[in-house]
Amino acid sequence: MDFRLITGKVLISGEVIHGKYQGTFRQLISDTFYQDIKATGFHITTGYMIGNRTQVLLRWDNFDTNKRDYPNWLIGGINYWPTSITELQLNYIINTDNSEFKYHQVLVNAQIAF
Repeated sequence: MDFRLITGKVLISGEVIHGKYQGTFRQLISDTFYQDIKATGFHITTGYMIGNRTQVLLRWDNFDTNKRDYPNWLIGGINYWPTSITELQLNYIINTDNSEFKYHQVLVNAQIAF
């Protein structure tokens, strides 16, 4: 289930997921076999347009399975559209389960529509 609300300069969006896999498969990274996986997760995002082409965002992201613990993330981001077909994204990610600075991440993404 997901939702998105854009009103004026404000964006609020979110998603909730839940799934179940019954069976066996081999994980590509190791020889571990998993069965009966249940996964749940969500994200809540809020954003604000600070100019005609610039948006700031804040997101809380969570995903868990009954087989592996994943970190919870707090993500701050900036989206910039230099032209109508290009977008630049800069995200700063904090692992809230282990928030030491050495575990922070910076992600940069560039997109071109065609």
